[in-house]
Amino acid sequence: MPSPLARARRAVRAATRAGLRSLQRDAALGNLPGFEDAWGTAHRVPGWFGETEAAVFWSVVHEVRPATVVEIGSYLGRSTTLLGLALQHADVPAARLVAIDPHTGDRQNMRALGISTIPTLDLFRIYMQAAGIGELLDVRVAPSAEVAADWHDPVDLLFVDGWHSKRGVLADARGFGPHLTDRGIVCFDDYTAYKSVRRGADLACTELGLVRYGTVAAQLWAGRPEVAPAGVVRALRVERLVSAARRLSPRR
Repeated sequence: MPSPLARARRAVRAATRAGLRSLQRDAALGNLPGFEDAWGTAHRVPGWFGETEAAVFWSVVHEVRPATVVEIGSYLGRSTTLLGLALQHADVPAARLVAIDPHTGDRQNMRALGISTIPTLDLFRIYMQAAGIGELLDVRVAPSAEVAADWHDPVDLLFVDGWHSKRGVLADARGFGPHLTDRGIVCFDDYTAYKSVRRGADLACTELGLVRYGTVAAQLWAGRPEVAPAGVVRALRVERLVSAARRLSPRR
């Protein structure tokens, strides 16, 4: 059993992380309205997409106003819901949200349960109907490589959250990265959480000539332009200030 001192240190670290996430959330949003209601809807969908990540995406959608968003890895649709509601709230003309997932299950749950498939499509469709984003949703029930093989449209925002392996991340990025527009933005989920994801994302950025903006809440943001969206920059600034303070603080 951990000692009282170890438990106290763990509690302080958890509180620090929670405080950082809250600061990043507020920094990303700035004065943008509408997020609380959208997050309340998205948060009801089971998943791992967090409030800080959602706030950054909310800001990016309102600033970049992407005509086509491609999400690789939808699971039950928490991030899909947030993205769809953001596109609606930003009133992006003829917006299109392409949600790609074979709906055979996620890596973590399949390993935990010792099974090879978890059918998620029916639940995904129920949650999407409840969210009311059907008019802009383009659901592709297939691996991303199959969708990418026949893909010819420009992409303004790409969210890579598919199979968490170096090969999987690299294949997702190679499939859709070449279709990024001049203002195209990419987010790699769980970049700092999995070495395999980090290696795949780093190699993809090099191959595609993407500028790495930095990480927020374990996600790597990158893109074609050298100036990141303001919401990403503000969230990154908070993370860098906290990191700098940790380095300068005396060690005991």
